[in-house]
Amino acid sequence: MEEAEFNAELASAESIADIFELVKEVVYDLTEEEQAGIMVGLSDLGKTPKGFVGAYYSSHSNMIILNKRIMEQIKWQTPELIKPYLFHLLLHEYIHSIGVYDELQTRELTNKIAQRIGDETIIKMSENLTKHFPEIVHTEKIEVPNDQNIYFVKGIDRKNMNYIY
Repeated sequence: MEEAEFNAELASAESIADIFELVKEVVYDLTEEEQAGIMVGLSDLGKTPKGFVGAYYSSHSNMIILNKRIMEQIKWQTPELIKPYLFHLLLHEYIHSIGVYDELQTRELTNKIAQRIGDETIIKMSENLTKHFPEIVHTEKIEVPNDQNIYFVKGIDRKNMNYIY
């Protein structure tokens, strides 16, 4: 996928599900790997003075969980970065889902894909996410989760759910 086409598709994405479809397309174009049946959920994962967990992939449940608290902070403080941030997180976790469990290898492949699509913001995030969001990373106290429920994103895995009407 060319940079201009990628940028247009990311700009027109209206939901997390749209961004996730773009992630899957980009990963397949580069690796010819895909993973069906993934669920994406939002949950408050809190944060600490040492940083935050933006998202994680659970291979046991085939789920990607995004930190709702951090997403809300980014949408409020730097709304222009929410789509690149979500793309980066979903890309990183989706790479885990296709069988790359080593964190260093996942980061390298995330960066390689970011370089290939050519989006400077996503490239910078793939090189050092915490450096990209110092105002969100640095907190003086532990911020415990307020709500540990998982809220699932609708419209995920559209290609493999065509039997539901």
